[in-house]
Amino acid sequence: MLPAQVITEHDGFMVVRDDLLPGGTKRRVLSLMFNDMAAKELVYPSVPFGSGPVAVAESARDTGKTAVLFYPARKRENWSRQMKDAEAAGAKIILVEGGNLKTLMKRARDYADTHEDARCLKLGFDTPQYIDKLAEIARALPVKPKEVWCATGTGTISRALQKAWPEAQHHAVVIDDRGSTGNAKRHTLKEAFNAVSKPPFPASEHFEAKAWGIMKRKARRGALFWNVGA
Repeated sequence: MLPAQVITEHDGFMVVRDDLLPGGTKRRVLSLMFNDMAAKELVYPSVPFGSGPVAVAESARDTGKTAVLFYPARKRENWSRQMKDAEAAGAKIILVEGGNLKTLMKRARDYADTHEDARCLKLGFDTPQYIDKLAEIARALPVKPKEVWCATGTGTISRALQKAWPEAQHHAVVIDDRGSTGNAKRHTLKEAFNAVSKPPFPASEHFEAKAWGIMKRKARRGALFWNVGA
């Protein structure tokens, strides 16, 4: 059983602190999903600074399975913190030369197709099952926010939070535009992808940390900010 989620107040906003759990929000959802899967190996195309691969690794360990992560090749001394965290959680790391995202996705699918007990996970975990389970997790929190903010790539988390709190006003800060954000109001950052912001709590410097800055400027006091992880 994973520890309960924590909400803390920062600068007048409510913050869901899934940075307190290794693997964060995605681990909460994936551990539930992996329990229902027969596959023994969970395969995922991975980017060096993404929290998703860490969550796959942690959730696989939670459920007695193995994570197989395909990353673009880089020397070990240049591995990101997230790559090291995934390996420490027991993941099998496969490095791919010239590994752009399209190539990584193909290699991950090919691996799953040629290993009987393997399953390739969809990029960003963008499936109805994932969205439903995350919406259930959000609804279980002791809050009913009127305004909700999150960072987004595939848009999965924003659509799940919209399902959890359909009466709220939703805002999605688009960090890496790879999917639909549903009915959320979209905010596009002007800064470069690797620029760093400084929220008053641990957050991914490449995702949630960037969303925090624009949320502080535009959100109403009392809005809820979902920190997926650190």
